[in-house]
Amino acid sequence: MKLEPLVAAAVIGLLLLAPHAARADIDPRVATLVRESGAALHVAPLPSIRTIRATGDVVTDGLAGKADNWNEMGRSRAATRFSTPPLGGGSGWDGKKSWTLDQTGLVIVDGSTLGRSTAIDQAYLGNYDLWTPGYGGARVVWSRSESVMGKGYDLLTVTPPKSSLPLDIWFDRTSHLPVKAVQTAGPLVTTTTLADFRPVDGLMIPYRVVTSTNAGDSTSFTATTVTANPSNSAADL
Repeated sequence: MKLEPLVAAAVIGLLLLAPHAARADIDPRVATLVRESGAALHVAPLPSIRTIRATGDVVTDGLAGKADNWNEMGRSRAATRFSTPPLGGGSGWDGKKSWTLDQTGLVIVDGSTLGRSTAIDQAYLGNYDLWTPGYGGARVVWSRSESVMGKGYDLLTVTPPKSSLPLDIWFDRTSHLPVKAVQTAGPLVTTTTLADFRPVDGLMIPYRVVTSTNAGDSTSFTATTVTANPSNSAADL
């Protein structure tokens, strides 16, 4: 039987908002948190948004410039390119390989466990794969609840497919939005904070993203323009 487009969209939206309600093996705390955070992010339009492009200002290790970020929403690929004179470059995950782009334009494939897993984790988080059916193939478990400076948070530990490094994703207990992700690789701890969520074609997207490590590295990105389904997305991913 063929579903009419509006009916089909409504069915998909309901699946995204509660993708695991019927599975007995899912921790109910996980299912509830994914459902509540999905509602806060307004993920119902996700099936119609193939790509998000965010351009804006970036500051990395004290150098300021511009960045151009691409995410294949609900899927696997992601890419970022930046120019912070005198430096520039990029990085991403093409679904099979982790790559970096140096300032001369040379593309280098990073086959290390850390490089591959970091690229996969970043793509998974930015692509909203957690809010797709089956959690995008990730292993998702309830971690714990935390209270920091009087604010409450609930944490999920998420290991995306093909990644060897889990992410601890922090959800604000009041807004239910994902506000932080922490990846630990031996002594190296990388923290990504997400803020200033705004609607883009109905989907809530963070306009402010800061990534830092306990080694002292830091990159902040502030979006000035965010576009859903840009026409040249295939070439840039």
